[in-house]
Amino acid sequence: MKNVLLTVSFLGLLLGCQSTPYSGAANNQLLETRWQLFKLNNKRVDNGKHPSQQAHIILHKKDSRVSGFGGCNYFFATYQSTQHRLNFSKMGVTMMACPEKNNNERDFLQALEKTNAYQISGKQLILKNDSTSLAVFTATQATK
Repeated sequence: MKNVLLTVSFLGLLLGCQSTPYSGAANNQLLETRWQLFKLNNKRVDNGKHPSQQAHIILHKKDSRVSGFGGCNYFFATYQSTQHRLNFSKMGVTMMACPEKNNNERDFLQALEKTNAYQISGKQLILKNDSTSLAVFTATQATK
């Protein structure tokens, strides 16, 4: 029961996020920013119109945790970051029944697993595997 309550609380917190432009992204803030997926494997992503349908990640300062939404399922993990290096580990994903056409989520989660570097340029976060771009995100808002 405790796990169900934690999961429901976590999902409610994530669903409450809005997708509004965030001017603080110009300050190159990797942490505590809602990064909305824009490109995956060099292809633009159709993220849906409603903020609750938009694939995104948030890297939290506390406990080096990352949380996000892949398009059908929510996920969480830990991360390590030093200078322009970034690695995700200990990933967990909810198990919602998703349409088979939602291959973006699988590719998105695989991109996170392959990430070992990042670059921030203006309001964009680029996740990389060495010099290869895996995913591009746009900053939409700061989190508190």
